[in-house]
Amino acid sequence: DLPKARRLFAQALETPGGLKVLTLHAFCQIVLTRFPIEAQVAPGFEVLDEASARALIAEARQAVLERAGAGDSVLAQAVAHLATETSEARLNDLLQVALGNDRRKMDRFFEGLRGEAFEDAVWRAHGAERGRNVAGDFCAALGREIAQLRAARDWLAGGGKTDADSGVLLTEFLALESVPEGFTLLRGWLLTQSGLPRKKLASKALSDARPDLLAFLTDLQARFCGAEDRHRAARAAALAEAALTLIAAVRKDYAAAKARRGVLDYDDLIEKTLALLNKSKAAQWVLFKLDNGIDHILIDEAQDTSPEQWAIVRKLTEEFFAGQGKERQARRTIFAVG
Repeated sequence: DLPKARRLFAQALETPGGLKVLTLHAFCQIVLTRFPIEAQVAPGFEVLDEASARALIAEARQAVLERAGAGDSVLAQAVAHLATETSEARLNDLLQVALGNDRRKMDRFFEGLRGEAFEDAVWRAHGAERGRNVAGDFCAALGREIAQLRAARDWLAGGGKTDADSGVLLTEFLALESVPEGFTLLRGWLLTQSGLPRKKLASKALSDARPDLLAFLTDLQARFCGAEDRHRAARAAALAEAALTLIAAVRKDYAAAKARRGVLDYDDLIEKTLALLNKSKAAQWVLFKLDNGIDHILIDEAQDTSPEQWAIVRKLTEEFFAGQGKERQARRTIFAVG
C-alpha cells in the first residue's frame, strides 16, 4: 500500500488551489453567510473576535450594574446579596465565567428549564424551600424547650472547664434576641470547625449523673445538624439565584448589543448553524448547495469538540450510513483524530 499512499499524498499536495481545511467555526460562518434568511441572522453579519466579544460582554456587565445602582430593585438585591456574602471580585469572576468559555453550559441550563422559572429550578435543585428562614424556625422551636435548656445550662456549669464553657454559651444563647447570632452560637458549640457533629457534649461524670440531659443535648445536636444542612442549602440556593439573576440580565444585554451591531460571536456560529440544520429539510438543502453535498469529514482534536459541535457533525452525516443513496453512489467516510 506504500505506493498508493505516496500517490495520495502527492495528489493532496497538488490539488488545484490547495486543500481547503476549515475549522468548524469557519465552516459554520460559510453556511450562515450563504443562508442568512433561513438561519435568521443579519445578512452580511460580522464575526466578533475574542477580544471584541470580551469588550462587548464588559459593556453589557457594566450596563446591568449601573441599572442595579439606578433603582432596579431585583438587580440591586442580587448585587447586594452577592457583594455581602462573597465579594466584588467574586461577583466579577462569576459573570466572566458564565459569559466566557462556559457560556454554552449556561445556554444548556436556561434551555433545559422548559418554561420553569430559573429561581424555582435553583431552589428545587438545592432541595431548599424558598422564603423559609431555617435558622429562625429552629430557634423559635427551641423557645418551647427553655426549661430543658436552663436545666442543661445549670448542669453543665457544675462540671469541668469545658462543661462550664458550654454552660456559659448556653447562657449567652438564652439571653440573645437575635436569631442569626443564636444560630451561630449553637453552630460553634454543637459542631466542630470542619462542620462535623462534636463527639463529646459533656464530661463523663456529668453524663453518668444526668443521662437524661445528655440525651436531650444529643437530640438537640442531631436536630441542629438537620437544620444546618437545610440552612446551607438555602444559602447556596440564594447565592445561585442572585448570580443567575445578574447572569440572565447580562446575557440579555449582550445578545441585544450583538443584534444592534449585526455581529455574531464564535458560540453564535455553532448555535445558529445547529438551529438551521435542525429545521425541517434544511440540512438536505444546505448539503445540496454546498458543492452538491459532503462525502468526507475529518475532525481533528476531536477530544475538544463540544456536544453542540458533535450535533452539527451528526446532522451533516446522518445519511452517511443509512444505506445506499438513491442519487449518489460515492463512498462516504468520517475520520476523527483525538
